[in-house]
Amino acid sequence: MKQPLILLLLGCVFPFLAKGSTTPHTFSTLIGDSVSTSSSLTPKEPVVFHGYVRSDWLVPQNDAVIGTETTNQKLLSNTAAQFSLAYKQWEAGLRYEYQQHPLPGFEKDFAGHGLPYAYLRGRLGRFDVTLGSYYEQFGSGFILRTYEAPTLGIDSHLRGLRLAIDAGAGVQIKAIAGRQRHYWSTNPANIFGLDGEWTLPQLAFVPQSRIILGASWVGKHEKQDNITRIVSRSEEAHPLRQQLIQPLWVQAFDARLAFHQRHFNTLLEYAVKGQDPSFDNGYTYGLGSAWLLSTSYSRRGVSALLQAKRAENMSFRSQRSGSLSPSMLNHLPPFHPSTHLRTHHPLSLCHAECTWRMGFSRRIFLCTSQAKPSRWSLRHHT
Repeated sequence: MKQPLILLLLGCVFPFLAKGSTTPHTFSTLIGDSVSTSSSLTPKEPVVFHGYVRSDWLVPQNDAVIGTETTNQKLLSNTAAQFSLAYKQWEAGLRYEYQQHPLPGFEKDFAGHGLPYAYLRGRLGRFDVTLGSYYEQFGSGFILRTYEAPTLGIDSHLRGLRLAIDAGAGVQIKAIAGRQRHYWSTNPANIFGLDGEWTLPQLAFVPQSRIILGASWVGKHEKQDNITRIVSRSEEAHPLRQQLIQPLWVQAFDARLAFHQRHFNTLLEYAVKGQDPSFDNGYTYGLGSAWLLSTSYSRRGVSALLQAKRAENMSFRSQRSGSLSPSMLNHLPPFHPSTHLRTHHPLSLCHAECTWRMGFSRRIFLCTSQAKPSRWSLRHHT
């Protein structure tokens, strides 16, 4: 246990010992961030060092009255230290995590320590190549969104290859291949994806406008699980054992259209997923689908938002037998009126949303006005 803690302390001290000009450091008791420039290089081509340390500690106490979790450990901790080094068009980084005794509420599989995240990235003209660990999102995340939320125990990054191409004329292309992190290893399923966006030229009859067309594809190749079920029939003398046949390939598609014009924004997105019998849907073979419509208008003092969405059987995992938060490939975005309308009116914060991956339908309308000396707000959601 002492060796990992010593490595974390050395990581905290290293930025202060680095030679050359260093930007001011901001450190709290738990978080540090620093930037260092090597003095041996010319000012035009600096070596940039970034790093941070994040640590949550808990000193447990057994209390039978309130029913605390019983533990023999004197200290529980979730700690991570991430560092990166960038020079010219190259960047490399890694993250060390120490969770030998994780905080209460985290699954026991989180216990351990190691280097789950490491990458090498190169920006070569119109090409952006990443080898190793990376996060990615296609569109709104209906079929692919990997992200990190350490306080919730979520880190769904992919390990493999990512390629982004600026093809010119407003065309952006991304391709991915790899496997998804699962606690301290990766799931055996192979994940492939392709995404493209085209920003059309500005419309002559609509000044300051922008139209974006996008399409995505994600494919998962996973071996079959040995799952059987017992079926009893009145005409049969003995129960029958049936083997569940699962598809080796599960594919998902997404198409979207976005329009932006100064005060007005709208987004229409639709996604469909192939047959994917899993633990989440009770090993059924129905197709999955989701759509989203979001329209907003805002100017000084007045804003309006109209959103509607629907999803059915859209649980998409890199491990079909998984449950809870690990192994999720996609994300169904919730409504955040305060973000879309850039307002902090109390009515926009009074409703928290929980999305159910197996199926839900939601509509929301919000209109606010702030003008002296009056202020009014209208909100409707179902």
